[in-house]
Amino acid sequence: MYRQDYIIRLIEQFGRALAALRNSILGRQLSPADAHAQVAVIATQSGLQLDVARTLDPVMLLMWLAPRGDADIDPGKFWLMAELLFLEGLQARQEGRDDAARADLERAHLILSKLEHDWRPQADLASAAERIAEIEDLLGVPPS
Repeated sequence: MYRQDYIIRLIEQFGRALAALRNSILGRQLSPADAHAQVAVIATQSGLQLDVARTLDPVMLLMWLAPRGDADIDPGKFWLMAELLFLEGLQARQEGRDDAARADLERAHLILSKLEHDWRPQADLASAAERIAEIEDLLGVPPS
């Protein structure tokens, strides 16, 4: 429970920064280096390792995030990891690195799919379902 509370507090602290970073990436207001650096700072400060997440296949990624299975899912940790991968995917897409963008977006989608659709860390941030819909749009997945 302590870990979950800690992650929620981190998200509250970084919430505005995450939203601003998303808008800056979409508006091409940051250099790629600055965007990656900002994501890296948030990942480091929250104890999440994007490099590790990128090396794992989907099954291992979920096992790494929740070693005891679905009962072990920390929604805040899952949401934050997915959001960081989402932002990295957006930036890679802006840079024309389509394979890297797809890989990060697919990982974010996978992680978010394990959360309740209406789960969100705070009222002004995207819910799991909202972010999934945005990712599917970016990936060109037809609406279901």
